[in-house]
Order: sequence, then C-alpha cells, then structure tokens
Amino acid sequence: MTVLGLMALLSCQGFANDSTLLDRKQHNVLLVVVDALRADRLGIYGHDRGSSPRIDGLAAEGMTFERAQASATWTLPSVASIFTGLQPLSHGTYNASETLADPHVTLAETLGLFGYSTAGFVSGIFLNSQFGLNQGFSTWSDIPVDFSSRGPRPPRKTSDVLVPEVLDWLKNHKRERFFLFVHLMDAHPPLTLPADGDSHRYDSDYSGILADEPLDLRMKKRVFGRLIHRKGGQPDTLDERDIAHLNARYDAGVAYSDTHVGKLLDALDSHGLDDETIVIVTADHGLDLLEHNTLFSYPSQAPYEEITRVPFIVRHPDGPEGLRIKTPVSGVDVLPTLLDLLGMPANEGAEGRSVMPAMLEEEMSPVDLYCFGSPEREPDPDRMTMSIERGPHKLLTHSIAPFDFFTTELYDLSRDPGERQDLSLTDHETLGQLQQQLHRFVRRHGGEGLYNPPRDRSGEGP
Repeated sequence: MTVLGLMALLSCQGFANDSTLLDRKQHNVLLVVVDALRADRLGIYGHDRGSSPRIDGLAAEGMTFERAQASATWTLPSVASIFTGLQPLSHGTYNASETLADPHVTLAETLGLFGYSTAGFVSGIFLNSQFGLNQGFSTWSDIPVDFSSRGPRPPRKTSDVLVPEVLDWLKNHKRERFFLFVHLMDAHPPLTLPADGDSHRYDSDYSGILADEPLDLRMKKRVFGRLIHRKGGQPDTLDERDIAHLNARYDAGVAYSDTHVGKLLDALDSHGLDDETIVIVTADHGLDLLEHNTLFSYPSQAPYEEITRVPFIVRHPDGPEGLRIKTPVSGVDVLPTLLDLLGMPANEGAEGRSVMPAMLEEEMSPVDLYCFGSPEREPDPDRMTMSIERGPHKLLTHSIAPFDFFTTELYDLSRDPGERQDLSLTDHETLGQLQQQLHRFVRRHGGEGLYNPPRDRSGEGP
C-alpha cells in the first residue's frame, strides 16, 4: 500500500469510546521535554513537596514508567536520540561541534509523510536549528546563537514567553492532525524564575551564603563538593541548610514548568482535543545537586541516577488510567513506541524498541539500558562517560579513561539507589560481565575512538 493509501485508511478511523491501544489510530501527538527534570522530583515518583500537581494529574489519567533513563547526560544528544531512536554513538550528535546528519530520519519527518503538521518550540540554545534537530518540522521556534562569538550567550526562553507561542500555533492548527514538540527549561540553571514565578516559594526565609549567589552555570565552576569559592572573598563551606535551599530553588523551577504543562493540557481541553491527542511528558536528563560532590554536571558528567533517571509519562486517549509500568524504558524507545501506537512502520535502523506491549500489560524481555555523556564542547572521544544498566546493576565510567578499571564504578540499585557503595572491587563477576558488554556496545555502534583516541602529533604527547 502506498503512503497516501495508508494515510487515507488511517484517517477514516473514528475515536470510539471503546477503542484500545491496539486500534493504533492516527492521534495528534504532544511531546513535552522538561529540561533537567529529575524523576524523583515529581509526586508520581514519590516527591512530597507538591510541586507537580499537573504532571501528577496527567499520570493519574495515563501510564507512568517507573524506570526511565535518558540516552545522554545533556540536551543535544539526548533529544537527538528521542527524535531518531538512535544511540548517541550512532547519530553522532554528541557534542556541540556536531550536527544531526540529513540521512537520519527524525520522528517529525516520518509523521510529516503521513500528513501531520509538525511544530517545535524550544527554550535553549543547544536545540538551535544549526544542530539539525529541526529536520521535518514545518515550524521551528528557537533562539538564534553564534557559538563562534566570545560574547555572552543568549539566555534561555522561559515558559512565560515560550508557551504563549505554542498556544497561538495550536489555536491556528487545531483542525489539523499535528505533532507538537515543546521544550521547557525552567528547572534548568539558572535557578531564577521570571516575574510571574517565585524562585523562593519553598524556602522564603533563607538568608545563607547562597542568597546572593547567582545559581547559574558559572557558579558550578566555583563549587566542588561542599566548598564554594565566592567572588572577591574567601572560600566558604556549604552546609545542610544551604543544600536544602539549593534543592528548594530547583523545586520552584519544577513547579513553574508544571504550571505551564498545565496550560498546554488546558489548551487541548478547551479545543476539544483531549480525546484525539497522545501526550508524553519526559526529560532529556536530570540535574546533580551535590549528591556526588558535583553541581550542575561539573566537573564531570558521570551518569549517576540524579542525571540519568527521568520521568516518562504517557496519556493516550484509548489507554488505561493510572497504570504503573515496571518495564525499563529509554529515550531511544520514544520514536518506535510512538510510531507503533500510531500504526506506522518503524524507522529503518532505529535502535530503540516499542514499549507498547508493556502498556498492554504484557511481559517484555529485559534489555540493557545505556547512557552516554560528553562535556559540552569536548570532541575528544577519551573524555566521554558512559553507563550500562542491567537489572538492578549499574556500571558507570568517568571521564579521561572510560574503560580504565580504576575509573569504573558498580552499584546494585535495588539495595543502594543513591549509589553510595561501589561494588567494583568486590563483585568481580558482575563487573566483568558489564564491562565486556559495554565494550561490545561501543564497538558495535562505531565508537572505536573510545579505545584508540588520536595521539598528540606535536611531539609532546605519548
């Protein structure tokens, strides 16, 4: 059957109340990625601050995957994996010097072939069109940036600015079948909200050493462990009260994004699109808040749980309500899952898998989960970090020598979810198995450079 014939067949299907996921209808799709949103900061995942009522309500109306993992530790490669179903080593967009190659078919390109109107609205500079993630989008709203300039980078676009743009587009395209991608960045540093938000809503009486500090990415260079090198003064030590304030500021950002997710959901409802739209809320990565003596992913982006564990919530017009799913899911699974739900063929070469069977409460075979990390502008492959998760066990590597025995850590997440007890020197059998699998994975995905980084040709190197 031709693409046009298949489109005509699918468009004739109705939206009956007794429909199920197996009907695989061509619903609209709203995909929301909340940048730097940790799963453990949502009520649906056990957080008790009440900072996510709208996302929690969405989960109550849909399906929540209890273990979802980002494909990468930062925005560009992670979103590229969501859009392509490919691992970062395969799509190659893993640092800020790379662009997503045209031959990689994105989710927007596939849905466009089936007649969808496609639009993306992004809040941060690393999703700028120059990185190629706008492939297949008929509308793409981003922030112009010149990375060659030594001047300051433009600020993020906060949700009070971005979401009205989205709502205007939705109003003008509500009668069309659409794929709408929205990227919110309020929970990402700087942890300062616009005038209609309240950065101190959860800790209004704080007056400690962070009170006068800009909680932005520049600050991360002045903090290591509990020591902060303050501008123009002596180093100070952060105590538990300061760390609590840092977390409260982060939760305020989560709450602000949650409010704007609610505005998107309200718009679907007001346009009568609730019963025709699949809604997915997830994140590109989390954020480290000194759990492992790093702040805002500096000085390393080691893929600890606070960075890799993200939410994955799906509300489907024909799906179950309040279902909690234990099957692990990864960012590379978004594309094949959505295409499966819509009755469309999977993209050739996609490396993720559809988790639609788990939504039908069917048993799925276990798979290994991988997360890939690289410093933002670091093209040298021996600087990259990685993790592999198999069942309860997680192996992670650090920068500089990712496969050096002494830079590897092993954890049993079922007993040690905070990753405090490194088992790499005691559980040699599991360590060896996961190391070997990680080696195979890297070689299979074209990452030989991780083993043989380029030598220094100046004569000074080894």
